[in-house]
Amino acid sequence: MAVASAIGSRASAVKPQNMAVAPAIERTKWPPKRLVQKIPRDCLGFGPSLRGVVSDGNAFYYNVFKTTRPPAASQCGDLGGLCQWKLGGGQIYRLDGTKQVPLRGLPPTVMFAVNSGRVILVQPLKEWAAGSSAGWPRPVRNGRVEVRDVATGRLESSFHPQGLVRSVALTPTSALVLVEYNGLRTVESYDVRSGRHLRSVTAPVSLRRLPPNGTLVAFPLNYQVSVFDVSTGKRWVVARTRFNTVGLSIRHGWVAWGENHNKFARIVIARGL
Repeated sequence: MAVASAIGSRASAVKPQNMAVAPAIERTKWPPKRLVQKIPRDCLGFGPSLRGVVSDGNAFYYNVFKTTRPPAASQCGDLGGLCQWKLGGGQIYRLDGTKQVPLRGLPPTVMFAVNSGRVILVQPLKEWAAGSSAGWPRPVRNGRVEVRDVATGRLESSFHPQGLVRSVALTPTSALVLVEYNGLRTVESYDVRSGRHLRSVTAPVSLRRLPPNGTLVAFPLNYQVSVFDVSTGKRWVVARTRFNTVGLSIRHGWVAWGENHNKFARIVIARGL
């Protein structure tokens, strides 16, 4: 593996005292995989598309978003003309073994998260026109965010963050929303039962995704690896690097990430707390 050959003498030259290069793990046999559902895709963004896979610690869930092609979009793509996409529906499924079970009573959503028997949903834009499908599907600006019961689809609370929702997360008591407004990002917290706004903290502009448990998240910025507490807004640097970082993850006080160089790649860990 490229990672295994990369570790060598170069690692000690750049790692701070609290960093370590993790040994690579070779595997020759992998457990058998099982196909749950095959979703046909259209290269222009029409038809069904997979819009996220999440877990609440008990089961896996995934979201299939459906897009229809308006008559005016028949000449888009290689044929020229402006492409147009229209909301055609959506469905969240729960995985029971290899069987998918549709969750009833839920409206279509751009993104979602599940925790403690609840699901958070983000109102999608009904139509979109552009030169490419890069911005589709997208949330409604200042749109409705809902918290519903997973089993019944019953609405428990709703609220309207100001801006574009970029990511969501749930805890047993709070709904967390990463919102972009005028180029800045904040993490908004709401009570899951009432929808009452609890607090707002400024987030790093490079933050793309909220952590599933709604606490700590690692992110890269200016060749630094940092940790951000979404509940307090505190952030701190855990390591500096000369290379491009990928796949940052945090667990039990440790941060792990990959570093790509034109001649090698490696996996690094550092204390995050």
